[in-house]
Amino acid sequence: MNVLTQIYFSPMTLPDADNQELLHRIHAAFDVLGIHENCSAVPLVPEGFEAFRGRKILLVDDADVVFRAFVPALMAVTSGSAIFLKVRDEGALELANLIVSQSPGIVLMDGELSDHLRGFEVVKVLKVLRPDMTCIGFSSAEGFREAFMRAGATGFVEKRTGDVWGSLRGVVKVLEKG
Repeated sequence: MNVLTQIYFSPMTLPDADNQELLHRIHAAFDVLGIHENCSAVPLVPEGFEAFRGRKILLVDDADVVFRAFVPALMAVTSGSAIFLKVRDEGALELANLIVSQSPGIVLMDGELSDHLRGFEVVKVLKVLRPDMTCIGFSSAEGFREAFMRAGATGFVEKRTGDVWGSLRGVVKVLEKG
């Protein structure tokens, strides 16, 4: 049985200080992703994330624990323009086409998307479809680093659900290196 991928996208970047709408978008993302999570406040964004403001960052993953950790932070740093794609049972080409259709500025790609699909396989297809797309390997498994780089990723960041801001600082460093 092929379950349709769940994707949440924000309609537009929010103006500063619209925390109620931002909190609403966080809850809407959790609802669409099928995650029961009660986020009571928008996280305060530390300094150093100005480059994310208003950028369409797409997080591709299959694990609820990752979305629970990163949805609030990514919504906060992007001022509500983050996109979240929860992988089910797609192939690399199908997933790559879905990603391209969202026109993200940055793709954060998990390493192990399912029993039969690895994130670097999707990045390889994305780089054929959209060579200019910024794709960053974003995995808790350090062993995927070389595979992502061979596939054409801009960089690799170790994803740590216990250190969301540290993980996102790693993304900033990759983007600064270009």
